[in-house]
This record gives sequence, structure tokens and C-alpha cells, in this order.
Amino acid sequence: MAKVNISRAGRYVPTWEDNQDLPDSEQLTVDYTHLSHDERQKFIRREKPLYILEDIDAKNDEEIDKEVTEQHARIEIKVDTDDEGILKAMAPRINNLFDTDDNPIDTWAKLIACPQTPENKLESLIGEITKMLSGDAREKSTKK
Repeated sequence: MAKVNISRAGRYVPTWEDNQDLPDSEQLTVDYTHLSHDERQKFIRREKPLYILEDIDAKNDEEIDKEVTEQHARIEIKVDTDDEGILKAMAPRINNLFDTDDNPIDTWAKLIACPQTPENKLESLIGEITKMLSGDAREKSTKK
């Protein structure tokens, strides 16, 4: 059987502003922690199932022309996910990003607190990091 290594940490190199074309030492990178299933579950809230009885019009298998009304139950389960909580729990650490005064923008909190302007295009960086941490772009992450 092949050995499987499970990594707790990951590193992502955003494509934002042609970042990946820079020398490795100058690239903006995002280090983060993978959450376990149990850790993710803390940020998911499920309400009790709601059972709804409703009438439907259906065709009888034996008499196709005859319409019958049947009752069936529909179950709705509402799920809310605290995406911001998940992002904070993953504790992204940002490397090589600075403000105009050369102060490091090295945490998620600092990044989202920055003024977002068309010139600095931070909104697209925040979106890219959010998408990656949400799992939509995992194939772009590299191991630390």
C-alpha cells in the first residue's frame, strides 16, 4: 500500500498582478492551515429538518389519461456556513505584501482592513485568496 502524507499546512502563490512571474523571493505567498472535518463542522449550522406535506398532480400508471392528486412529504434542511469564520480559522499568513509606508500586510485581518481602490486592486486579491481557501482552487496550492 502506498504511503499517504497528510499535510496540515499549505502555501499558495496568487496569480494576482502577475505575482507568479516574480522571482520566488519577491512573490506574494499565503501560508495557511488545512482544517480537519471536525474543525470545519464548528462553522456549519444546520437547522432541524422541516417536513412539508404538499399536494401534487400525478398521472396514474395504469390510466395515463386520468389525473390523480397525491400527497407527498418534502424535507427542507437549511445549512448556514460561517465562511468568514473558516477563513479566520485557517489563519492565513501573507508574505511580501506591504502598504505604501512599507508596513507589512501579513494577516487576513490586515488585508481586509486595507482601503480597496481600483488602483491597488486588493479586492481581486482578496477574492482570489478567499476562493482558494474555500477549496475552489486547491489544485493551485503547493506543499510547504
